[in-house]
This record gives sequence, structure tokens and C-alpha cells, in this order.
Amino acid sequence: MDRKIKEALAWLPGLETLDATTARAAATPDRYSLQYALECRHRSARYARLAMIGDPGILSRAAMEAIDHQIRGAGLGLIVHAHHAHRVSQHLHGLVMSSTDDLTEADEAVDAGWQTTTILPPGTTESVRTPRGRRVVICPALLPGRPAVCNTCGLCDPSRAEPEIVGYPMLGHRRRPG
Repeated sequence: MDRKIKEALAWLPGLETLDATTARAAATPDRYSLQYALECRHRSARYARLAMIGDPGILSRAAMEAIDHQIRGAGLGLIVHAHHAHRVSQHLHGLVMSSTDDLTEADEAVDAGWQTTTILPPGTTESVRTPRGRRVVICPALLPGRPAVCNTCGLCDPSRAEPEIVGYPMLGHRRRPG
């Protein structure tokens, strides 16, 4: 694994597992391509959730547009977040959601024109408002008794106009409630 990536991820527990996984992926790169994932997706897939090691903010706008075009061209929506994109990844505006740490930062991101996600206190089960009065929609997948998952929800697709803010109640080490 590249030394810079390893240093950036050094705080993660289980880095040894990450090294082994990365080594296996490097040995079979065709199985870890976006094209392969799209071709082998389950037929019920409605969204591609772009998760990666690190922050998508390192991608150029052209690279992110190519990914967006490939996924949407396959008939899927795209769910992707970048931490503090409204501050550090402005070049990805409209392509990713800006992920924030609290309601004040969520207001800051929306003021800058971003769709955003934010962290909420544990146990939050009803919509809340930001300091500037914006409504925060709770992620349906994290609400008790709701069978929603990203694939059926799509609230975090950055191409959607609403809601401006999706909130994720902190779960700690527990699994999904319900």
C-alpha cells in the first residue's frame, strides 16, 4: 500500500486487514472496477453508493463526472458524500453531498449551495431544525421500524433538489435500531 495512503488511514483499526484486502484487489483489478460492479449488480439495484478509501475530494471534477455519467448511464442514481466538500472540494459541487459534523456546519454548507448530510445526537428520531431554521430529514434507514435502505431511499443522491439536509443520528457501536 502506498505510504501516504497508509499514513492517512493509520488511525483506522484493522489496518492489517485493509492491507490484505488491498493486496487481493490489486491482484485481480478487473473484479474491482466500476464497469465490473455495474455489470454484476443485482437487478433490483436502483442506486450506486460510491464508497472509497479516503475522500472523493481527491478526484478531479472530470473524473467524478465520468463516474457519475457511467453510473447514471447504467440507469442508476448515485449516492456519494465528501467530508466538508463545501470547504475543501468545491470543484465537486453538484456531484457529491457535503458531509458535515453538526447542524451549524450543515447551515454553512447549504449557505454555500450544497446538498448536505450531518451527524445528529444519538436517539434522534424526528426531524430537527438547524440554527438557521432549516429542516433536517432523518435518514430513513436509521429510524426504528423502517425497512428503508439507501437503494430504496435515494435521499442522498446529490442530483436531488430536496431535502437540503439529511441527518444521521449517531449510533455508536450499536447496529441499526428496530
